[in-house]
Amino acid sequence: MASFYMQWHGGNGLKKIALKARFMSQIFMEELEKIDIIFNTDRENYFDTVSIKVEESGFTSADYLLAQFHKYGINIRKVDNNHVSVSFDEMTSLYNLDELIEIFYSLKKNKMMQ
Repeated sequence: MASFYMQWHGGNGLKKIALKARFMSQIFMEELEKIDIIFNTDRENYFDTVSIKVEESGFTSADYLLAQFHKYGINIRKVDNNHVSVSFDEMTSLYNLDELIEIFYSLKKNKMMQ
């Protein structure tokens, strides 16, 4: 499968896809750091997937975050009871990225008001 993907997109196409995914991850982490989201992902060594420490970020559980995102029709990955992850690829748009960030902002704001 990977060889067909390479043949279809070519070397430059794969590089473009990789740069986009990495850029989306970078923006995501930079924006969520502003609201004290704590990452499990190494900030010096990452690519397309960002892992978040749930409890350290002020949320009750990974299941809570999954349920909140499901309300918007968005699937995030539960790694374990204290970690969720979000992955980016060539199909991720700026709209998708903004939506993820806005939901986290909203959830943090609601937690602060309780």
